[in-house]
Amino acid sequence: MDAEDLESAQDAVLVKSEKMDDDTPKVRGYDFNEGIDYEKLLDSYLTTGFQATNLGLAIEVDGFRKYN
Repeated sequence: MDAEDLESAQDAVLVKSEKMDDDTPKVRGYDFNEGIDYEKLLDSYLTTGFQATNLGLAIEVDGFRKYN
C-alpha cells in the first residue's frame, strides 16, 4: 500500500462526526448480563445499530399489521 492509497483510505474512514439531534435514540443494545428476556431483546433492536434498528422497525410494523 502506497501513501496515496493510505491517504485515500483515511479520507474515507476517518471523517468528522456530525452532531445528532437531541431526540435521536442512543445506540446501546441489549444487556445480556440481566439474563434473556426475548421481548426486551427484540425491543433492544431499535437501539442496537443501523441494521438492527431497521430490523426492529420492521418488527414493529409487522406487529401493527397483526393488530389490524
